[in-house]
Amino acid sequence: MKQAQKTTRGGEYLRYSGLGLQMAVLIGLAYWLGHKADEAWLGGKPVFAATFILLVFGVSIYKLYKELFPK
Repeated sequence: MKQAQKTTRGGEYLRYSGLGLQMAVLIGLAYWLGHKADEAWLGGKPVFAATFILLVFGVSIYKLYKELFPK
């Protein structure tokens, strides 16, 4: 009985740490892509970088909400 609880608890930790890692990687990718777009079109003003980061952050929070509170 205790073994089943440990596996389930460990699975939850892995699932949520995977979501956090995915969020961090996507925000880093959004920054990199936005930075490249800013250099190409706006001469270095961080408009695209900030927009992409906020967009990815919002989508990631929504996905996390859906994982935590399923219907």
